[in-house]
Amino acid sequence: MPGALERRVGQPSSGHASPNSLAMKSWASWGLMWGSFLALWVALNTWMPAPPWRLFSPPAGRMAPMAPKPVQVLGLPDAPNASPPLTTVDVEPLDSVPLPPSWKIAGSARAWFQLGTFFQKLEQAHRMQVDVYHWGDSQIEGDRITGALREHFQKKHGGQGAGWVMPLTPAPTFAVRQSTTGEVRRVAGFGPRRDAEARRLPFLAVNRFDSASTWTLRSNPMARAHCQTWSNMALWQAGEGQWDVSPRTTSSPSAAAPWQAWTHEEGLDGRTWRTAGATLLGANLTSGPGVYVHNLAMRGGSGTLFDDVPDADWHLLQEQTNPALVVLQFGGNAVPSIANAKGARRYAQKVGQNIRHIQAQWPGVPILFIGPSDMGKNVNTYPGLQHTVTALRDTALANHALHWDLQAVMGGPGAMKRWVDQRWAGDDHVHFSVRGAQEAAQRLIQALAHERALWANRRIQPAKLMEP
Repeated sequence: MPGALERRVGQPSSGHASPNSLAMKSWASWGLMWGSFLALWVALNTWMPAPPWRLFSPPAGRMAPMAPKPVQVLGLPDAPNASPPLTTVDVEPLDSVPLPPSWKIAGSARAWFQLGTFFQKLEQAHRMQVDVYHWGDSQIEGDRITGALREHFQKKHGGQGAGWVMPLTPAPTFAVRQSTTGEVRRVAGFGPRRDAEARRLPFLAVNRFDSASTWTLRSNPMARAHCQTWSNMALWQAGEGQWDVSPRTTSSPSAAAPWQAWTHEEGLDGRTWRTAGATLLGANLTSGPGVYVHNLAMRGGSGTLFDDVPDADWHLLQEQTNPALVVLQFGGNAVPSIANAKGARRYAQKVGQNIRHIQAQWPGVPILFIGPSDMGKNVNTYPGLQHTVTALRDTALANHALHWDLQAVMGGPGAMKRWVDQRWAGDDHVHFSVRGAQEAAQRLIQALAHERALWANRRIQPAKLMEP
């Protein structure tokens, strides 16, 4: 029996189809089904009328052709070292402003939207004050770069005055002339001998006046035209020191408050402030509505201590002024101590933390980060420079700040030598000369004008395209 059972199990049954015959039947069925479907589709498409939504709908009329508007092209030089004249910048109803690619500002959609709010405020500067805070290292000392930017905006949108000034700074400013008598000391909240108590806005440094000290402030005939007069002065101090001013002003503060303001005749030059002891944070020189770009140089600073400033300073500065744009220009002081990409990322993380802190203190205010310039006699002088430029760019963009690559604007790695040869930079191959700072400022003005023209074009372009 087992042998017979085994033989029956091993023999194929004659009552079942083979696997090959099943496969052939399956393919034949699918082929017949698809053939029937295609035949039905051809028949319907050939002999049936059009569907109801096509039988009763009138045929669509031809759209009216659009009339593209001509684009006015401004002729700017393509050479990286050529200086485009300021007179070619016109951001009124232009559709675009040509710009070398390396000069363009980069940013996220959120950063561009915030920059648009700054452009909106510029259009209203005839009836309100618009403040631009330019913090940077020694590359902007003496009102360099900032002064040209301020003059450009004030010439177009109004405003008279240098904005924030301080009696004692490491380098004298070209914006005003000033002198002190008595014991006046500068204490900084940054740099090698920093004092945390002096880490106060807007300069992150203070001037301490002892008894019987004076400060005389005059206009500088060598300054740019819109810096030479002002009618309002706001004095910010730590505590409640008493100040007396001569000649007398048309209005004076009634109490020795931390924030005091005076109004005087715009043409009257020369003011002397006397105090029996005070800690000065700065003085703001303005003349009503307009644009005020503040030069806040921090020699030796790297832009990593803004998050250690008292919150009350940020709030008071926002209450008393109208922050519309923050420009941060740092990195040069960190480059000599950075040797590799890891060190650059570590530094950039601290900068990113400070960008986020400013955004939290002044929500909605756009931040433009300007990276370090090219440095050194050749590309090997500072091995960490390229790592720093890249890390700061990535960090700025990741934190929704705008970024302007100053090294690329100069011409890329190794460009500093050419700038020195043209007397646009000093023999230290680090700092710009007055002429070089003016060149950098003009290129920044061109970059901002380019973005403003594109912003204005996006606002009016839909209406233009609808015209037949």
